[in-house]
Amino acid sequence: ALYRVVEAVRTEARRYGVGNRCSELIGLIPIEPGLRQYFLDTFRAQVDALCACQAGDGMWHTILDDPASYKESSATAAFAYGMLKGVRLGFLPAQYEAPALRAVQAVLARVDAAGIVGGVSYGTPVGNDAQFYKDIPVCPMTYGQAMAILMLAEALYHTGEDA
Repeated sequence: ALYRVVEAVRTEARRYGVGNRCSELIGLIPIEPGLRQYFLDTFRAQVDALCACQAGDGMWHTILDDPASYKESSATAAFAYGMLKGVRLGFLPAQYEAPALRAVQAVLARVDAAGIVGGVSYGTPVGNDAQFYKDIPVCPMTYGQAMAILMLAEALYHTGEDA
């Protein structure tokens, strides 16, 4: 249940990491019970699919199901954040805490001595093929920093460490 980034002209679609960030909708606004259950089921299915794509070091590739694509820090941080928050709020079972905490460690390993998160893809428009996404430059980006901060703040709930 990974969401595809669908190109406007072509029918080809890619499971692009940044396009699969976990949603914050559940719990923010009142939702009719049937629709809430649908969102929760979709969230769980997405997380199951993400866990199947997670690299051994805890990262996710920019094209989730293509290990030849580079590993991307902002998507990894977003997935870890969403999974950890989902566990904390009871939307996801506790089994998802371990892969999320592996992702936290993997992102932390990409933070340099100045606190800059490395391995973040540059802003990404919709592309025509897999190579387009593989060719996106990797550089420090503010949203990579922001996702890492959200991820780390949520991780504190799970590790019991002081900020």
